[in-house]
Amino acid sequence: MSSEERRKILQMVSDGKISAEEAAVLMHALDEPADDQFEDFGTERKISITLNLTD
Repeated sequence: MSSEERRKILQMVSDGKISAEEAAVLMHALDEPADDQFEDFGTERKISITLNLTD
């Protein structure tokens, strides 16, 4: 995970958009090596994450 990705995730926590726990899950997912079954997109990775945001 790049420092820019990490900064954006931490900003979402700071903005109250996601919880610290959700940020940890997201950071962990981005740290995982890309699965070989997916097409290589170069430096970009496509992931799908569902966040349940509440007020």
